[in-house]
Amino acid sequence: VYGSRPLVPLEEEALRDKGIRIVVKNYLEKGGDGDSLKHRFIDSLGGVPVVSFSPYRDSGRKWEPDPLIGTACQPHRRSDLFARTRPGPYLEIYELKD
Repeated sequence: VYGSRPLVPLEEEALRDKGIRIVVKNYLEKGGDGDSLKHRFIDSLGGVPVVSFSPYRDSGRKWEPDPLIGTACQPHRRSDLFARTRPGPYLEIYELKD
């Protein structure tokens, strides 16, 4: 998905060299079940969950089941439209420890 690619290499040393202390796990991409390379990398950092933001009425839902990627801001199916309280993807924010 264009626009959700990291600007820093997926390497712990690169993050620390740039002083990055907060990372965002974005569930916009297909495979938002946490099995993407970026999600596995973030999980490997051992960050502490700070907060999550969900656009869905169902608190357990994390991604858009719509088969079209990148529809989080404009759902195509009526069921997806009414499943939301606001636009956007599910996000999890983590703080990296020293």
